[in-house]
Amino acid sequence: MVDSVERDAMIEMENKEKEIENGLLKLDELAKQWGENASYCKQQIELTMSNLISEITKRKETLLSAWDEQKKNTESKLQARTDLLSNQLKCARHLKVSAHSLLKQSCDFRALKDRASRILQYKQESDTIDVNAVFRDISLFKLGFVFPPSTLHHLQ
Repeated sequence: MVDSVERDAMIEMENKEKEIENGLLKLDELAKQWGENASYCKQQIELTMSNLISEITKRKETLLSAWDEQKKNTESKLQARTDLLSNQLKCARHLKVSAHSLLKQSCDFRALKDRASRILQYKQESDTIDVNAVFRDISLFKLGFVFPPSTLHHLQ
């Protein structure tokens, strides 16, 4: 009986050891699966993050490229507009100077014409020319005063 109890205890102990070994094997297998799953999950997360980073980088580069292109276009349009306005300003200044010169020449011509007609008128009215009036007209002309003929008659 001792042998049978001892043998039963040994069998039970062996069974328990087998159960423990099976349990440990199952735990080891589960740990491996979890490790594999964890490794797989980690790989998937890393792959997803890498893809996201790559996509974000591509979008960023596309946006920066488009922004640079827009900036260049805007700068070139602004430069062209600035050049155009600068040329227009130069032309306007030149036209102003030309117009002022033409106006002065026109006034000078009218004044000379008026003086010539006055001198002829003096000559026709009398045999002598009022030299003082002629010099006064010439002096006023040199000073830049241009008077219409009616005003010149009043100055006499």
